[in-house]
Amino acid sequence: MSKTIRCAVKTNDFQLLIYTIGCFYTIDNHEITSFRKEEEFVPDKRILILNNEVNKEWIQIEFEVLHPHELDELIRRITFESNNVAFFMFRQTVDETLRFVFFSQGVTVRSYYQEYLRHHQQLRVMENFGAFLSFENELEEKLFFQIVTEEKDSKYDNLKVFFNQVGFLWDGLEEADFHYLSLSGYK
Repeated sequence: MSKTIRCAVKTNDFQLLIYTIGCFYTIDNHEITSFRKEEEFVPDKRILILNNEVNKEWIQIEFEVLHPHELDELIRRITFESNNVAFFMFRQTVDETLRFVFFSQGVTVRSYYQEYLRHHQQLRVMENFGAFLSFENELEEKLFFQIVTEEKDSKYDNLKVFFNQVGFLWDGLEEADFHYLSLSGYK
């Protein structure tokens, strides 16, 4: 089952990202717009969307991921080629599944995955790799999902601290570029 995931890469170089993606996938079509299209993801067609609508120094990648680690490999390669950092967080509020990964220069610095095991009726950490990041300073007391979803909890602000530290802040862009890449397969 595919999931649409957003990833943020610290670069403003669309062409470098497109080149790196083209080394991984066959790109059949590349369309550039200044607006978000209504029908972005179409069945039986893989579309990857690049945009800078949050911050001009960061490009977001939106992608329907077929395999849990497909995005990991793509982003690992992009951060290696761009000599930069990237992260993504996927959170499914229905079943409390969460995945957070932070990359730097082609290396996975932090990877965290948790899911709700119905037969145990319990939220469990399934993967916890890498050094703790600054916003996780009290992680041993709570599961990551609770930290990022309990808005009344002051620990929620720690994720915002991480965004501030890496410079991923809304900078009030009035115009953004959207690059729609139609993919037909792996190379």
